[in-house]
Amino acid sequence: MSGLLGLLFLLKPDLKPSGKAAKQAATLSQLRVEPAAFHEYLDRLGSSAQPYTERDLARRGELLLVRVAITGFEGKHLVLRSELFARGSGKQLAESKARKITPTNETVEGSQYLWVPIPNRSGKFYAVVEIGQQKENYFQSLDTRETPSFSGG
Repeated sequence: MSGLLGLLFLLKPDLKPSGKAAKQAATLSQLRVEPAAFHEYLDRLGSSAQPYTERDLARRGELLLVRVAITGFEGKHLVLRSELFARGSGKQLAESKARKITPTNETVEGSQYLWVPIPNRSGKFYAVVEIGQQKENYFQSLDTRETPSFSGG
């Protein structure tokens, strides 16, 4: 049997195991939260205020700053997103526009900004930041972080 495997690997060397599995990891750390209007978030990103209205730009929210470290996903698309939840019920209230990250090196590390709106009602809320891969029929989460509670209203 081992002779057949040896012959197979000789004829098809790409089938031969390399001996070590490729390490893949995407982690989140150092999650910070601070109150910020939407226009402050856009300023931090260096993005234009067009086509937003003054009302949109003045909307209150929480600015999330998270450290992202990615290894082994060179050239592959990862997704960074945040979701807003009510503290008491756990009900999801909002979701950020997902940001694609496509590492150009074997290892990439840096900080990313996200923003979640604060509801115009009293109560306690929290956000969850998540990084993962969008598969064909599901989202494969690689890491998540939860913010401390903050107040609405």
